[in-house]
Amino acid sequence: MKSKARTPVVEGAWKVVLKEADKSRVRKGKQDARGGAVSDVRTHDGGIVATVKTAGPERGAFHVFMPWLADYTGHSRDVAKWLARRPDWLAAHFAGEWEPDFIKFVTDNQLNLFPDETTWGKMERETKCTCNDWQPVCAHVLALLFHLLATADAEPLHVFRFVGLSVDALLDEAHREGAVSFAAERRTREQETAPTPAAQMSAQRLDEASQSNKRDLRNLIAHVEAVTPNGRLIPQFIFQTPGDSH
Repeated sequence: MKSKARTPVVEGAWKVVLKEADKSRVRKGKQDARGGAVSDVRTHDGGIVATVKTAGPERGAFHVFMPWLADYTGHSRDVAKWLARRPDWLAAHFAGEWEPDFIKFVTDNQLNLFPDETTWGKMERETKCTCNDWQPVCAHVLALLFHLLATADAEPLHVFRFVGLSVDALLDEAHREGAVSFAAERRTREQETAPTPAAQMSAQRLDEASQSNKRDLRNLIAHVEAVTPNGRLIPQFIFQTPGDSH
């Protein structure tokens, strides 16, 4: 069962942006998002688009565009390799939990999954809505934002949508890398067939392999060039693993 008391990681990170928005629009956007007003969310031309249907005096169906924090679309395979090496991150995603080491990985390596003090200006310049509000970051844009925040807090890998990556595609690619399914199959086989002492030794080897994977990941990240989340920047992911020339 998911804990209702946990701190919303993504919404907390977006406070730097939300504090700049009009408070009444923030309240309306959050209310509409919780009421299911946001639908047809998809990636399109450097951002995220959706339909926001609202009731009341300003009822209607409005089309909204919100820009990505950065453009990682050319690096989906690289991100999938990280996930394939960390089945605990995948397990946390499906459990609806933010794994502390994943948060540390994102922040330590300056990945553009969270906003900074420049994001509000970017949203004012680039967000669009078909409503008549004079404020670019209107309640409908904020409804889409709160919908995205809630989704990412509930299913952590959805945070990659803020940089243009599809979660389903990432998961498919991670499985193609083979690490997750192989590790699960090996654990099952050893638990079913090994006597107790051997099983204990196997568990020790698995733990050592897990620690080795973490060290390998840190080595890979040593080659990542940090980028500043300002527009559609492309990070330089360079992987050099045995037998892999990518």
